[in-house]
Amino acid sequence: MVGDLEKYRNAYCVSNCLPGHSIRTALIAICLAKELDIETSEVYHIGLGGILHDIGKLLIPSKIIDKPCKLSVTEFKVIKEHPSIGFEMLKNQKWLPKDSLKIVQNHHEKIDGSGYPNQLSGIQIPFYGCLVGVADVFDAVTSKRNYRDALSYRDALCIIQKETPNLLDENLVMVLGDTIEKYYHSNTTYTKKLNIQEYNKLVI
Repeated sequence: MVGDLEKYRNAYCVSNCLPGHSIRTALIAICLAKELDIETSEVYHIGLGGILHDIGKLLIPSKIIDKPCKLSVTEFKVIKEHPSIGFEMLKNQKWLPKDSLKIVQNHHEKIDGSGYPNQLSGIQIPFYGCLVGVADVFDAVTSKRNYRDALSYRDALCIIQKETPNLLDENLVMVLGDTIEKYYHSNTTYTKKLNIQEYNKLVI
């Protein structure tokens, strides 16, 4: 893999927040999988997919990734290419489990078909793609971005629950709530890794 991806190394400067986001998303996804009693081998596939889910952003210009304000319509179209880019980067890697590859390709699909890149809906979306998608959204809204502050984990859960059932898997959102409450209160190391901060006021 290292040799195959070396050509991408200096294509663009990767955002400083991307590695942390990928790790946190994988950790959240693993915790969700364990709550669902998914087999250990499958949890590995989910975690690997979580780590790699945004790898396509390696080929997105840093001026878009690190833009200090909301993206334009054109820029957002570029960003929406990253699942397909990531899939193309990894599809010939024989060591990569198919479930992990599907996560890379499908983590932005939505239940109502409004997601990307393929506008899949409902049961068309691979379950692990839905799972990592929920983890991805949670970390995104609880992390500070260039154009807004981070949400507290409780505010984040409220917003995510409002997205259900049209966009996110309702059962996964319920499990997310239970999982985050459990780990937030019982595991300070996990909390620090998630970089969850509580704010009195939300700025989007």
